[in-house]
Amino acid sequence: MALFGLKLGWLPIGGFGTIAQLIMPSICLALPFLAYVARLTRNSLLDVKSQNYMRTAKAKGLDDATALARHGMKVAILPVVTYLGPMAAYVLTGSFVVESVFNISGLGMVFVNAIQNTDPFLLTGAVVVYSALLVFFNFVVDVMYTFLDKRIQLHA
Repeated sequence: MALFGLKLGWLPIGGFGTIAQLIMPSICLALPFLAYVARLTRNSLLDVKSQNYMRTAKAKGLDDATALARHGMKVAILPVVTYLGPMAAYVLTGSFVVESVFNISGLGMVFVNAIQNTDPFLLTGAVVVYSALLVFFNFVVDVMYTFLDKRIQLHA
C-alpha cells in the first residue's frame, strides 16, 4: 500500500467500486493461495510423469510436452481441483483483515461486526452463507472430477 498507493500513486489505497481499487486486495488474497497451488501442481506433475502410462505414451513417439498435455494433465490437476473448492469459498467470503486494511465491506466485516455487536442472528446468517458456499464449491469440485477423470462417475 505504501509503495504503490502512497509513494508512486499508481493504485488507490482503499475503497470498492473500480477495477483499480480491486488490484491490491486481490493480490493480497490470492498470493498465498497462488504459491500453494503452484507447489501442488508441480508435485502432482512430477508424480504423473513417472507413471507407466506416461512412459507408454513416450514409447509410442509422443514428446514430453504432448504426452503430458494429452494424458497426464487431467490426472495431475485432480489434487489442485480438490484444493480449489474450499479455497474458492474462503476467497469469496473474504478475509476480514484484507477488508479492514483496504476499507472494503464484505462478509468478513459482517462476521466482525456481528461479534462486536453481540448479534447472534447476524452471526448465524453469516455462518450459514459461508457453509452454503463451502458445500456448493465442494459439489462443483465433485462434478469436475467426473469430467477430468473417466474412472469417477456420478450416481443418482
